[in-house]
Amino acid sequence: MKCFIFGAGATANCDIANPDRRPPMARTADFLRIVEKPLNGTLASSDYAARFLNPFCVWAFQRFDNLEYLFTLLFMLSFEDSFENIEAKLRGKYTDESWLDDAVLVAGKLQFAIVPRNIITNLIGLVRDEIQLCLGTTGPYPSRYEFQPLSIQHRQLVRALKPGDAVVSFNWDTVVDYALLNERLLNEASFQNPSFSTICMPDDYKIEGPSVLLIKPHGSFNWFSTLPTGLESAKIGVFFGKLYEGTDFMTSPPVILPYLYKEPILQQLPVFKKEIALTYQALADCDELVVIGKQFMTGDADLADSIKQSCKYRQRRVVYVNPQVKDSAWVKHHDAVFNATNTDQPKRLFSGIDSYINLL
Repeated sequence: MKCFIFGAGATANCDIANPDRRPPMARTADFLRIVEKPLNGTLASSDYAARFLNPFCVWAFQRFDNLEYLFTLLFMLSFEDSFENIEAKLRGKYTDESWLDDAVLVAGKLQFAIVPRNIITNLIGLVRDEIQLCLGTTGPYPSRYEFQPLSIQHRQLVRALKPGDAVVSFNWDTVVDYALLNERLLNEASFQNPSFSTICMPDDYKIEGPSVLLIKPHGSFNWFSTLPTGLESAKIGVFFGKLYEGTDFMTSPPVILPYLYKEPILQQLPVFKKEIALTYQALADCDELVVIGKQFMTGDADLADSIKQSCKYRQRRVVYVNPQVKDSAWVKHHDAVFNATNTDQPKRLFSGIDSYINLL
């Protein structure tokens, strides 16, 4: 079984990424750009954002260099009903958490302007607008792409997969999702998470036989829920196409989870806990792994030990497609995490997608 891992670098550096305003990764400069130079028609360009959201984000993005950490703080605050006595409530719930003081600090910046449950929705809206505008269009001020843009590179990549293989995408965008769809490698059976109650494929779309598994441990822009929070009791739907009025899925924010400290969130949101478990199983089962634009040394470093535990009973051939392959310590670390059997073999380290595709 072959498994592909896709990370933010697979999107931000691919053929449909805007070279003049690249899709944001985990860099402060990328996120500051969203609110300091907002694009027309986005949440960041609204009067509400100008008055409140953008100034808060400028402060927060500069104050917290690790943006996954900031998003974790906001996510934990979103479970509170109000900001009344917020410090006492947080200190009562999260006494031993290392992020507690920072959560209290952020709450103090928010409590006069917004209810807690809305702040993570607002931040998701900012990021979703930016990513969707920066894929498939060009220029420093791109216009919205009319249809889902297709990456030729991603389609070439997934053609190396066979039914029964797996894709683990840590990206909220749907670039690899649509690549699989257009290569007719995706169907309802691709989604194994029992938390999904609806898989909505395009009209008249059907493939014969088995499909490729698609696993998204951070959620996706095309996941929707009946509830913005409390997802343990909500319906989760995966939609390729529009959400129509009259359905049970009318919430505007997609279900995505930008987190750093995962355990407190995974305990409350089983959909993500189950998707993480599917990730570990896919890695344990594969005998060939291709890691594209993703790393587990700083970003998602807390997953590395669990991945290593999952992979220890079986060795696998591992290929890396990432500029960081030039760092031997980075390669050695990931070889140990994935239990690589081909550590001394040539032609397994590629600094870019193009160079890897040329060898397929």
